[in-house]
Amino acid sequence: MKPSEILQQTADQENVDPDTLAVTINHLLEKKLAIVMQENDTVFLIIRLGDGIVELHIYTLDPPDKLTDSLSKFMQKLKSSEIKKIYGVERTNTDVLDTFQEVGLPIEQSDLPKYKWSATLWAAG
Repeated sequence: MKPSEILQQTADQENVDPDTLAVTINHLLEKKLAIVMQENDTVFLIIRLGDGIVELHIYTLDPPDKLTDSLSKFMQKLKSSEIKKIYGVERTNTDVLDTFQEVGLPIEQSDLPKYKWSATLWAAG
């Protein structure tokens, strides 16, 4: 599946206007403020907040077993990046957070009020 198809379907599921989502993501990409990565039928929108600090949005259509694979591969890519701290928003699915914990990313309460959760990568196993 193409990232645009995954974004369209997840937007529909979450009652988000898919056109607004697409415009917002395109704006972030054009300004080089974000990148999009895909593993299986999961799209990761990574928005740069500062040096080594990002905001992560996850859009997934993967069933649980595939989601574990997608998050594991994503984690491997993160380990070779300069990203040290991830912040996540309220809408992140608890299944996704549980799976992140299973693949070695320690999820904790965010120290920034705008975000629901955070993870420090150098602490990841």
